[in-house]
Amino acid sequence: MSVSVSIDGTSATHDALRGLVGSHASAFAAMKNLVDAGVQVSANTQIGRRNRRQLDALSAAATTRSATIAR
Repeated sequence: MSVSVSIDGTSATHDALRGLVGSHASAFAAMKNLVDAGVQVSANTQIGRRNRRQLDALSAAATTRSATIAR
């Protein structure tokens, strides 16, 4: 089983794009719970003007949490 979690940038960018404060933290908490349960996790993002310069930071944050990043 595998699950993909959408992460749209750093905390402020992700929350702004999603329109919900705390959604970035919730997404990463979900990733941790899934990994802890033995589920293969990948992260995906929509690349746009607001987050295109955050991709390296986003990739580092996701791989630190054992997620697979597709490039």
